[in-house]
Amino acid sequence: MYQILRKILMGSMGVSVICVTACTNIEDKYVKNKYMVLSTTQSVTSASVPKSLTYNNQEYNLKYQTQYFSEYYLEDEEGYDWTKLITIHYYPITSSLSKIKMGLDERMKKQDLPFHDSQLKYDELTWQMVYPPEIGSKKFNNIETDTGFGMETECGIVSVLYGEQHMPADDVKQQIKGYIRNLKANKNQYSKNAKDIIEKNICKLK
Repeated sequence: MYQILRKILMGSMGVSVICVTACTNIEDKYVKNKYMVLSTTQSVTSASVPKSLTYNNQEYNLKYQTQYFSEYYLEDEEGYDWTKLITIHYYPITSSLSKIKMGLDERMKKQDLPFHDSQLKYDELTWQMVYPPEIGSKKFNNIETDTGFGMETECGIVSVLYGEQHMPADDVKQQIKGYIRNLKANKNQYSKNAKDIIEKNICKLK
């Protein structure tokens, strides 16, 4: 089983869990059927996810799932050893995207990241962040870039988080600056891809 990595707990803000990377220990379920209903909570009873999905012409497989999120890995990856990861989150008790943004902003500031940003426009929430490698850590020794997109659907608020891990080069600061530029430049495309995932695989959009 995979382990809890970097996570942001938002209970006080009405958000159940946001996992920036792989997370577990919250009612894990193995994927046995073609589609799995994620929650019995009324707001997400109609939400189900496929066993696989396509993102940027690559296929991702559903390998881990809890009541609040589902994780998709490339075929030969799992646990800590991933290069690209897609996580779909559900917020059955959250009343608005603005509350999610407030919680995100508060937690991201506390983590002192080299880059973090969140924006709420036209009832769509986007956020991006970069994690530097942790010196001496065998599990967090890569640079991690994350970009998220959330919106309201017929089955409640749903978000898609796309993460990548990169091996650090000699000049990590310059490398991170390059990833930040890339995140900003591709933000609209990330959002479009995430919206497509929600519309095609999760719920009809409001």
